[in-house]
Amino acid sequence: MENHLHQTHSASANGGPVSDALSGDSSPAGANLVKPPIPRYLSRLSKDHLAILGFYPLTAILGSLVQVISPPGPSYFSSKRNLLNLVFVKHGGWVWVTALTLLYLLGGPAVGGISAASATRKRTVALRFVAVTVWWFLFSQWCFGLPLMDKVFVLTGGGCAPVPGTMSASAAATGTLSAVATSAACRSQGGAWVGGIDPSGHMFLLSLASFFIWFDILLPNISSSSNTSSTTTTASSSSSIEANEKRPYSLVTKFAFFLVVIYWWMVLMTNVYSFHTTFERFAGITWSYLGIVLIYFVAPTFPALHGTLYE
Repeated sequence: MENHLHQTHSASANGGPVSDALSGDSSPAGANLVKPPIPRYLSRLSKDHLAILGFYPLTAILGSLVQVISPPGPSYFSSKRNLLNLVFVKHGGWVWVTALTLLYLLGGPAVGGISAASATRKRTVALRFVAVTVWWFLFSQWCFGLPLMDKVFVLTGGGCAPVPGTMSASAAATGTLSAVATSAACRSQGGAWVGGIDPSGHMFLLSLASFFIWFDILLPNISSSSNTSSTTTTASSSSSIEANEKRPYSLVTKFAFFLVVIYWWMVLMTNVYSFHTTFERFAGITWSYLGIVLIYFVAPTFPALHGTLYE
């Protein structure tokens, strides 16, 4: 991924066509002029990254338009109890992303056969996965008290209200339902999270997981496969080692595609069937964008973090 992300910066810095055109001088003296470097946060943006960053909001817009123009009737996916939602989002959640990342990190020969570049890449992917996981945890699980999603809800005037016929006996007896602080605790006691802005946890999880999988698993593997297929290897021993290293990664790539297709479909269904308000759904995506921008585009501008996360 590092080579893929830095290709624009490298072309400019090494006196390629971009820098030559900017200089306006093909003479040796012109070639020796020092060109101002492209900012790292811009050099890391490729067309692929821009396409992926725009794909999920466009999907959400498409689903919202379908819901407004031609509202669909009840279906299997209009129920929160559909299998994909229960297994891959509500209860599976971050487990599938973790399983995919572990499969990627543990792939390849068990002992030896891993180049220094491969080992370095796996280390940086592991660190970026930890960073993305911390962002997921802070938003949806705990952030020095309430998770960020619940902090937003409470600060905008939300709270836990009873739902007739579903409130637990203990909550009914003590009348403490209004004091329940988190959305999970509210639902567990038969209450409803009402009154404030509730950023969609589904949209946050689905888009954050998809961005990580695309940026750190799929794009690098697709790029690596293309480069490998265009290179002819004459030594049979080298071909054998390469084949052994590629086999587990092809499994990872298939697993990654499987997950992003499911996540994309769930993004679409979440908007078609209007779970949360339109603003809350886009608020969920916005929070995932904030984490991705911080980790992938802002952090590299700090030398210490760049050397740790992207070396």
